[in-house]
Amino acid sequence: MTNDTNAHFTRNAHPIHKRATFDERVTYRKNDLLGVCQNFNGISHRVCAAGVSYWPVGPQPCIQQYDTGKHVCPLRQFPTEEEAHSQAVTEEKDFAEAMAQWNNRHLNHECVECGTPYERLRQVGQCVYADPCGHRQYQGRLSMTA
Repeated sequence: MTNDTNAHFTRNAHPIHKRATFDERVTYRKNDLLGVCQNFNGISHRVCAAGVSYWPVGPQPCIQQYDTGKHVCPLRQFPTEEEAHSQAVTEEKDFAEAMAQWNNRHLNHECVECGTPYERLRQVGQCVYADPCGHRQYQGRLSMTA
């Protein structure tokens, strides 16, 4: 007999844990977007994009997964399947473009932040910085061949 919990995690693994295709990442992101009110702008804000205060209730009514039904927001609006899919595709394309730019700059020995050619990379704690601009390039260990 198999453990259903483990089967769920294997079947629905988050794309970050495997090499997901573009379509898999879009589907995962679309499903995230479907359960969140379009006015939700994060818990670091005091009010949502529609001007409704999060406190003292918190953002629970904004996110279906955490909605207890005790507090109902009259301005809550979830995206349609088409809207969520369109936003997910746009986000994935933007992310792919940003990663391609990062990779190209890194391979061409340019600062990934400002594009200035760097003379050397230096390790400071867990971060790698470029000289002369001083921008952080990434977290991790600087390889001996860099």
